[in-house]
Amino acid sequence: MHEITLLQAITLAVAAVGAVLGIINTWRAIDNDRVKLLITPVWRIHDVGDDYIVARVINRSSFDVTIVDVGFNFWFSGKHAQAFPGGGFGKSLPYKLEARTSAIFYLIASTSVDKRIWRISGVYVHTDCGLKFNRTNAVLRGFVREKTFARWRT
Repeated sequence: MHEITLLQAITLAVAAVGAVLGIINTWRAIDNDRVKLLITPVWRIHDVGDDYIVARVINRSSFDVTIVDVGFNFWFSGKHAQAFPGGGFGKSLPYKLEARTSAIFYLIASTSVDKRIWRISGVYVHTDCGLKFNRTNAVLRGFVREKTFARWRT
């Protein structure tokens, strides 16, 4: 049987470290090329008493992402209500979301959507590159539940 010399052991160790670093580097390159959006449906009340359903979209990618559509899905119908960009006048879709920034999109719950508010199932975001993201959470479900009970009480 062959004995391994010190030079061969060092060469093998360096090769193993190089292989592991190569795999890690490849994984990071693949991960950096993905579109990563964090969508958080939230709820707030406006100054004048209107209920707003708000979706906060955070671009966690290392590059800019163009958002072409944001809205709220309804259960069982396949329909949706489009949300509008907040944070100032003159903002419209498509909306360019820079890397590591966020944007707020809102829907006024006291509009024509109010009759269908109890059927909201989640938030959707469509990007310019054709990707679709969907999200729901306990805050949105609680808001819909509250609106549903208020509807049945009246």
